[in-house]
Amino acid sequence: MIGADTETSIMTIQRKLQITTLLCALLILAAAAASTYSIYSVRKQQGMQEIPANTRMIPALGALLAVSLGLLQHRVLRRTWQAARDFRVEPEAAGSDVQTRLIPEAAAAYALADGCRGRIIHAMQAGAEAAAALPRNRISRLSVSAAGGDYEHADNPGMDYDSGAELAMAVAAGNTQSSVQGVGEIDARMHALPGEIHAQTQAAADAIAAIARAAAELKQRMKLQSDELQTADHNQAGMLDAVRQAVQTSHHIDHRLHEVQRLLQNGNAAVVYTVEEMRSVERDIRGILDVIPIINTLAERTSLLSMNAAIESAHAADHGLGFAVVAEEIGKLAAESSRNAGTISASLHRTVERVQQALQASEHSSELFDGLRSTVDEFTAATAEITTSLSELSAGMHEIHRAVQAIVEATLIVERLTATMQDAGDATGTTLTGGKTMMEGVQSMLDQLGSTATATSGYHRILADAQEASSRSADELLRLLQFEPENG
Repeated sequence: MIGADTETSIMTIQRKLQITTLLCALLILAAAAASTYSIYSVRKQQGMQEIPANTRMIPALGALLAVSLGLLQHRVLRRTWQAARDFRVEPEAAGSDVQTRLIPEAAAAYALADGCRGRIIHAMQAGAEAAAALPRNRISRLSVSAAGGDYEHADNPGMDYDSGAELAMAVAAGNTQSSVQGVGEIDARMHALPGEIHAQTQAAADAIAAIARAAAELKQRMKLQSDELQTADHNQAGMLDAVRQAVQTSHHIDHRLHEVQRLLQNGNAAVVYTVEEMRSVERDIRGILDVIPIINTLAERTSLLSMNAAIESAHAADHGLGFAVVAEEIGKLAAESSRNAGTISASLHRTVERVQQALQASEHSSELFDGLRSTVDEFTAATAEITTSLSELSAGMHEIHRAVQAIVEATLIVERLTATMQDAGDATGTTLTGGKTMMEGVQSMLDQLGSTATATSGYHRILADAQEASSRSADELLRLLQFEPENG
């Protein structure tokens, strides 16, 4: 699409073309009217009722020239705006259309207008020749009135068109000059306009090139950022999997710790029960140890009875032999009982010592179980906190993963936008190239318009020369009229 500055420049060209065409049309119509009115006045003063054919053709030629200029303006404006609109689609084709169609048509129209202008000038020259054939007395009266500053005087009250003819000639001579000057100024401005548009177009092209370079650099940076984000996303995905695995392992460890905690509680209970049983055994053994002295006492008494029996059997001589055997056996039994009691007592003492050692070990094991259970409880609590933290970390990394994915997608969108910007810059550059082509066509058209303005300026010089010649003729006639009374 074309820019706002280019559209504004095209609209300015259109306005200037309208003003130029209007001024040219007014100039031609004024010149035609003045020439026709002057010749018509001359013919009326000479009593000629019929107007020559070339005089009657002047208004038609003037109207034809004005209509030609109007059609030219309409065609040029329509072609110019059509070319400007075509730049939105096919800039090169639009510029070619300006070169191949618009400029030749404008040249042909201006050639037609130039031909009509030549015919009008030829008719005005014929009118000037007819004015030269007026009777001297009428020219004298007109000249005297003009010399006295009476421009409203008419030689015949019924013919008030003299002042109209003078006014028309003034318009054709004086106002034409101001119109031509205005046309020259407009032509100069219109010739300067393509340079301004070219400068604006070049500035727009430079700005678009800078935008394209910035878009390319942005695209490259976004590409690097996209690659880095994708690498970070890949690494983060691996970390997320590791965290999830750690969470699962933590849950498994926590479950195992709860089982160990339960086993420790059961083991501690078993140790406590064993300690209680060993203490009960110790009490029983100590009860048995309390019986050993009684057995020893009985053994000693039995030994004493055996000794007494042996003594009595000795007193009885042969009658006491059987009793002596019994006494001997009882003595052996007492000695055996005493030895067994000592052995049992020693064994029981060793058992009591071992039970006491076992009790001490069991109590120490119970203390170790209590400490281990406390440690396991603390480790279980820490594992639970770690599991909670890992779960929160997993959720946070999942959110980060989704955010990174969104950033990657946004980066891809920005890459597509930068690519679109580059394409738009290329298309705009093509449009600007077409705009330059169109401006070259407009420049050619302005050159044609300048040629027309030059021709109009030449026409003005012809009118000025005619006015100057008429003024000199009037002065000469006035001098001759002033000289005649002296001779009379």
